[in-house]
Amino acid sequence: MFIYYLKMIWRFLQNQRTYSIINIGGLTIGIASCIFIMIFVQDEFQYDAFHDKLPQIYQLLAERESGATSRVVSTSSYPTAGALKEQFAAIEDVTHLLVSNVDVQKDRDTFSAQMLIADSSFWRIFDFPLENGSDDFPNGVNRVWLTAQNAKTYFGDLNPVGQAITVRGRFFDYYSFEAVVAGVLKDIPRHSSIQFDMAVDMVNLAPLVGNFLEGFENDWGSNFLNTYVLLKEGHSWEEVGSQIRGLVGQNAESGGSENRFLTLHPYADIYLNPRTTANMHQQSSSRYSYILIAIGLFILVIAAVNYVNLATAQLSLRLKEVGVKKVLGSNKNQLMLQFFLESIMISLVALILALALVEALMPFFEELFLKTFASSPLLDTRILGSALFVTLFCGILAGSYPALYLSRLLPIQSLRGILKYNPAGARFRRGLVIFQFVLSTILIIGISTMNSQLAFLRDSDVGFEREKLLVVYSGLWGDDLDRFRNETGNIPNIQAVTASSHLLGSSSTMNFGSKFEGHEDEISMSTSMVDYEFFETLVATISEGRDFSEGYATDAEAAFIINEAGARFLGWDDPVGKEVNIGLKEGQIVGVVKDFNFASLRYEIRPMLFTIYPSLYRNTYIRLDGREASETIASIEGIWKKLFPERNFEYQFLDDQFAENFADETRLEAFVKYLSVIAVFVACIGLFGLTAFTVERRRREIGVRKVLGATTASIVQLLSKEYLLLLVIANLLAAPLAFFIMDEWLAQYATRISMGSTFFIVAASVTVLVGAMSIGLQVIRASMTNPVESLKYE
Repeated sequence: MFIYYLKMIWRFLQNQRTYSIINIGGLTIGIASCIFIMIFVQDEFQYDAFHDKLPQIYQLLAERESGATSRVVSTSSYPTAGALKEQFAAIEDVTHLLVSNVDVQKDRDTFSAQMLIADSSFWRIFDFPLENGSDDFPNGVNRVWLTAQNAKTYFGDLNPVGQAITVRGRFFDYYSFEAVVAGVLKDIPRHSSIQFDMAVDMVNLAPLVGNFLEGFENDWGSNFLNTYVLLKEGHSWEEVGSQIRGLVGQNAESGGSENRFLTLHPYADIYLNPRTTANMHQQSSSRYSYILIAIGLFILVIAAVNYVNLATAQLSLRLKEVGVKKVLGSNKNQLMLQFFLESIMISLVALILALALVEALMPFFEELFLKTFASSPLLDTRILGSALFVTLFCGILAGSYPALYLSRLLPIQSLRGILKYNPAGARFRRGLVIFQFVLSTILIIGISTMNSQLAFLRDSDVGFEREKLLVVYSGLWGDDLDRFRNETGNIPNIQAVTASSHLLGSSSTMNFGSKFEGHEDEISMSTSMVDYEFFETLVATISEGRDFSEGYATDAEAAFIINEAGARFLGWDDPVGKEVNIGLKEGQIVGVVKDFNFASLRYEIRPMLFTIYPSLYRNTYIRLDGREASETIASIEGIWKKLFPERNFEYQFLDDQFAENFADETRLEAFVKYLSVIAVFVACIGLFGLTAFTVERRRREIGVRKVLGATTASIVQLLSKEYLLLLVIANLLAAPLAFFIMDEWLAQYATRISMGSTFFIVAASVTVLVGAMSIGLQVIRASMTNPVESLKYE
């Protein structure tokens, strides 16, 4: 019996090829879109799940309150870890760490690497297993652990354990040390929010940079470490967080601040729901996943609605089939089974085609999101199971209306081939079409808004000339910076060279608990160490006072420049001459720089201090005039390798660095753009289905009108105006919804566009135009049909 049904269904699909192609095509596209979204979302939610103790791991954050404002940062002081473990019984272990860019020299080759600097507790809390060698991490002076990939890069097929390399840091006087490879770690999982190429014990820094650790052992005011806490089972992190809140203030006499409060944040939320952007982790946003899930549901609902509409449009063609089968003895249950099997079969065919489409487009999908997924995500039982469930649900939902409606008709009703007009059913179908185009219009408005916002950010004035500014990710200072300036001064296309501690376009800066004239309490303010020619190279404007100058002997030791936002924050009407003490140095404000975006345009310009502190320079900036850029960069690289053969020459234009701040949004925008086109296309198929139903139902009416002298134009107008009205209603309903959704999305940007009428006009034009094209084909064909064809059986 089952085989009989399958043969019957197959013959029907062959006879109704247009119906089958449209239905299967729409479902294929809808299911494939959902599978892609499931793959992406599942990948996003897998980050850090490989750590066995993940539910017990928390990141230590610090919230500093300054007046009516507060700011959360991810750094803490060196003594914090020991105090937490000693004073709070609920805390099982604590670790702190740094990740630093270094150069690794093996024989004559130099490589760039990210070096994890951690204490022994790190390996007890996190799971980064060893592949071979010693796991005796605590006694790690002059010993390093490489990841498998880096070991392969440095040593090829040679066993790296026991081999020597030279590690050179890019800050703190460019420390270097000879190290022996003690072990090889398995490659860091892609789903780890902490990424590194090699690891060393933190004790390595002590003898290298002026007893680095010893200077900070009791200093609660210098915050430069990322700290993580492992709680004992059965303890609430909220409760522990409230207990440790005032720890820094209790040590105010050792540099701690009474307005700096500690808090905990679940490590499982670090990737998708970070509380601060200024940390060392890979980060994304759960917002993107939820947006894509919503769009996937939109498309799936649109595809399912299409199926119902197209099945409805075929009802009048199948009345006689149902009547004959009832006369020949088929009962209601058998007819229902036939329609459900037909619907499920179409859905399963669509699923198979969707899986093939996903497999074919996977390389493009991976390139779009810069992710390498599993060799075949379609082998993932969770993905396949979810896709199968969605497919069967759509099949049953789409088949329920014809199955329940046609199967209960009396044979005499079916054999007459006339469907009784049902006003409620007509309103329901129109409502479905309106619903489809509401969703489609929201997507069109959304993608238009996203595109305009990102273009606005790319073209916005950041307050300095970021074009033609080359960044070399290795800071120069002192004699090295002077030698480099002198050598590159002979290259005609170079206008200026400078250096700073922190990268423009990055949210990372140093934050000190500083004393400011007129304020009794310490205030946390972002501070960047810069070279004398920093503002001149950026072409930033000094609005009050003066720039740093080597002509003033005290500038290196006691001069500060503050930005206008900082002056406003401190309530200074006349900042020049005000006293400042940041701990590392103290002195006076000598100038005020006009506000510029040091970090991402996503955020408001924050209060900033600038001072000269050469040993902390990490980035070198070179201003080009834009001519012959490739040749100029090649010349710079030649000079760099001649002067500093032990350092890698890694560079990037600053424009590209700023663009990276919006890389996630750019990729999301591209994907949403494709999904929007798909949604509109699938919605138009639904409109096509409803039009087909109406044209078929009014076929005889059209014939009568033609006989009575109606023109083709009048019939097209008669049949089209109803559907065009539906599109207008859809746009009117979609506009406020889209405005609310996109206004919420734009709220995350300090620099943003306004949502003008253009977005809504464009969306309405697109939906009406595409919808009219979908309607027009069938209506024009029906209006031009010879009325004899419509009336010859009457």
